[in-house]
Amino acid sequence: MRTVMTTIFVLSTIILLIVGNIYWKEKTTVSSSGKDSVQTLSNSTNLTSLTKNWPKEAQKTFSSALASGKTYKIAIVGSNVVGKDENGWSVKVKKELEEAFEGTIDVSIHSFDLTSLQFIQDHAYEKIVEEKPDLVLFEPFTLKDTGLIRMEDHHENIRIFMEALKKGNKHVVLILQPANPIYNATYYPGNVRDLMQFAKEEKFPYLDHWGKWPDGQSEDIKDYVTEDNLPNEKGHKLWADYLVHYFIAK
Repeated sequence: MRTVMTTIFVLSTIILLIVGNIYWKEKTTVSSSGKDSVQTLSNSTNLTSLTKNWPKEAQKTFSSALASGKTYKIAIVGSNVVGKDENGWSVKVKKELEEAFEGTIDVSIHSFDLTSLQFIQDHAYEKIVEEKPDLVLFEPFTLKDTGLIRMEDHHENIRIFMEALKKGNKHVVLILQPANPIYNATYYPGNVRDLMQFAKEEKFPYLDHWGKWPDGQSEDIKDYVTEDNLPNEKGHKLWADYLVHYFIAK
């Protein structure tokens, strides 16, 4: 009888140990899973908060991409003022964005030594459309077009580009910005004002970085642009700093 009782006691102890071990593992797994979920939610919230300066539609599409695990695509497009070399503002912005958003954003750079009319007629925009970007930061060749393309046609070329982009991604957001100011220009500043008005009328977001540059009528602007009217290293840094501040809210 004593042997039977001892056996029952031992078996009961073993069963309790097994059940306790299973319970502990399940509790630990649930706790770990909960922490992972909270951590993921926290990371998503932190990344989303960086977009608070963006257009509302872009904020929504970024949040959706983040929730679904898709990479959010940004395309930087413009004339040769975009600067694709190591010190170019576009390269600096690409690096800062991709690092700040921890790989959830991919930035492509497209620079063309063309007018807006050539950009459309040569179908140079098609490569960008094929990428199906979610957001396009567009410097629409305003400086290149000055003296060569009527502003009515310049604006129409922007519309054509936007319509093409929508065929690839109906939720795409197009943000306009001017090229850099240049020294002692006659017609160009007026064309930039027209671009700003066009953006307002057509409800395109517009980034007016000119307020950060020295006045184009001042000799000081020469410290920021080359003799070819392109940004120099100092100009690229100024432009990049403005855009980084906009795209990565602190």
